[in-house]
Amino acid sequence: KVLAFLADNDMIEDSSEGDLVPTRLGSLVSKLYIDPLSAVIMLENLRNKDQSMPGKKPGDLSLIHLITMTPDMVLLYVQAADGWVEEFIEQHQGELNDEDNYDYLLREAKTSAMLLDWIGEVREELISDRYRIGPGDTRRSAETAEWLMHSMAELSKHLDLGITFKAEQLAQRIHYGAGQDLLALLNLKGIGRVRARKLYLSGITSIEKLKATDPV
Repeated sequence: KVLAFLADNDMIEDSSEGDLVPTRLGSLVSKLYIDPLSAVIMLENLRNKDQSMPGKKPGDLSLIHLITMTPDMVLLYVQAADGWVEEFIEQHQGELNDEDNYDYLLREAKTSAMLLDWIGEVREELISDRYRIGPGDTRRSAETAEWLMHSMAELSKHLDLGITFKAEQLAQRIHYGAGQDLLALLNLKGIGRVRARKLYLSGITSIEKLKATDPV
């Protein structure tokens, strides 16, 4: 079954000697160290989106929800007090990917909302309170999400799916927990999302402006 799955999804093929060998896609999936099913879920949904909305690229939430649909992502549990999750799903129905299992959709949506708050620079203590998780859980989820978003960017680059740059930027934002406008400043050693936002609000929006600033 495993070999049939890999062959059906163009990850292995017969060599001229009659042996099974990885395809370029299969080698990439192995190098990224993701579950082959994660790659299939990403690719199928991206291709479906491209067919249903030609010319329109998926937004932040669509791509974040997509990585939460993979078996590599550890999902948050939905508790009795999480009634807001259903409202979140209704409000963002057009941005979420198709998910047949509603229980999974609830957990995926809660995890996606948490990651959106993280890259939206919501304070960690507020994230912990809202999602009932510890700061360590937030960081672990972000690390996994960054890895999967980077993998999606690499798959997009390999198959020319058109979301490579978007996914690469999202991977960076997930790494730092920050908005896109801070990415240039966050490349500086010792500058995290809090300091970067303070600099940005002070008018220092780029490395060049920082260099030109009077240190006094």
